[in-house]
Amino acid sequence: SLTSTGSSVSALGGMTTVGGAVTLSGTSVTSSGAVTTGGGAVTLTGSSSSANNFGTLSAGSGAVVMSGTTGVSAGTIDTTGTVSLTATSGNVSATAINNSSGVTASANTTNIFGFASVNIFSTTVLNAASITATANTPGCTSSCGGASISLTSSKDINIGTLVANASATTSNAANFN
Repeated sequence: SLTSTGSSVSALGGMTTVGGAVTLSGTSVTSSGAVTTGGGAVTLTGSSSSANNFGTLSAGSGAVVMSGTTGVSAGTIDTTGTVSLTATSGNVSATAINNSSGVTASANTTNIFGFASVNIFSTTVLNAASITATANTPGCTSSCGGASISLTSSKDINIGTLVANASATTSNAANFN
């Protein structure tokens, strides 16, 4: 197993374990090279900023978990295990999530004009277990933020739960009298 913790963690080269897990955590986390675990889990956590992967995460059958406060840019992920991507106050995107048994992704914003989006691409069947985008903008009365989800695959897309929520405003609320 490989664990790296710090205020700003950057893994610029490739990392390989033989079945062991890779964990990178800090205020901001960036992986730029290939990460190969042979079945171990991969976890990237940006505790007060973003979690970014600009390389390829190959986890065999291991789970991949990425979370960031201001956003998650997942790059390319290849695993037959599950993938979980969470941005507590930002957007989620993935260049490619391939072969995963189930993907969960959540993007959120509380900024009154903020926009929450989830964008995921796959070159294999995309098994989207639960995808949510939430723009929670209480008190907003016009030009409020929104929520969007984009799922694209060159094969099939299997969807479990798909939810895009945005606060109703006086300019888009429907009145039923």
